Formats: sequence, structure tokens, C-alpha cells
Amino acid sequence: MFRTTADPISCVRLTSGEYPNTDHVLFDRFADVALKVLRRKQVREDVLQLDLARLYLSHPTRRDAGPALNFISEHFQSKPLQDAQKALPTSVKIKQRLTAFFADAATVAREIGRPDDADHVQAYAAALLGAETQGVRVRRDYGPRRSFLQA
Repeated sequence: MFRTTADPISCVRLTSGEYPNTDHVLFDRFADVALKVLRRKQVREDVLQLDLARLYLSHPTRRDAGPALNFISEHFQSKPLQDAQKALPTSVKIKQRLTAFFADAATVAREIGRPDDADHVQAYAAALLGAETQGVRVRRDYGPRRSFLQA
């Protein structure tokens, strides 16, 4: 259903939290280039929205849960729960990625002052994915770069 098509080293590792000191200007350039490449490859719109939402969740200085919350609302919550569960991919790895995506969306929503949205996403993820939400490793939360905040 939702398969990322971007280069796994560039996109997955960049959004993993392994690189907390990524320069925000370089990150923005990467996001622009990634968007152009994905559009040129004519990637499905839902996949494009998911990849962009993941990037916004991982921005080194301006993390934003808005695109992720919109994605979750549009692609999951707009359907009855049973229909959303039936549409889930069967791959365990993709389910784990979706679970981490929901967890990251909730974490960032809480960070930016949207605790009600964070609670709603966590509850929905538990209902949608059930036991699979338990024990999923979520990336470490480094928050905004300190050097940027001190500037």
C-alpha cells in the first residue's frame, strides 16, 4: 500500500534520528530535490505525501506534525476502522514503519503543543494496528539543534 520509493540511505536514514546535527538548509535542499525526483518518477500521490510527512517530522529545526496528521486523517481515519485494517499491507516491516510513523507523529504533535492530536493518534494507532504498536522502536528524539536555538 504505502511503499517508499526514495533512496533508502537518503530518506530512511535521514529521517531515522541518526543525524541530529543535519544542517537545516541542507535538509531543506534535500527535501526539495527529493520532491522533484519523486514527482519526476511519477510516484503515487499517497506515497509522495507519506514521504514528505516523514521529512517534516524529522526536520532538524522546524519539526511539524501537520502533514503527518493530515496524512493519517485522509488515508486512515476517513474510512471505517475495519476498512482501514483490511487495507493495511501484510508485510511486517511495512507495518512496523507505519507504527513508527504514527508514534513519531504523536511525539512531534506533543512537542509542538498539540497534545490532544498526539493522544488521538496514539489511540487510533493502537486500535488500527493493535498489538503491533507495542515495543516498536521509535527513533531517538533529539529535538531542534541547540546551535540553531542559540543563534
